[in-house]
Amino acid sequence: MNCPKYIEEALRRRTRAAYVFTAADTMIADWLEKNNLLDKVELYDICGGCESYVNPDSSSARILEVIENV
Repeated sequence: MNCPKYIEEALRRRTRAAYVFTAADTMIADWLEKNNLLDKVELYDICGGCESYVNPDSSSARILEVIENV
């Protein structure tokens, strides 16, 4: 079976997005660790946690809340 061009493009876009997400997620986790906040953030919000994918707005808001309440 031949793969449709739009599926090939969707796969490429998903791959690029995953690399961008992973780089940003690592930057956030490294900063939280450096500032001793890593243990104050739920694991589902960082390090590839499911909330960072399926509920990104709320996940980011929870991380910002931890940072702002220090």
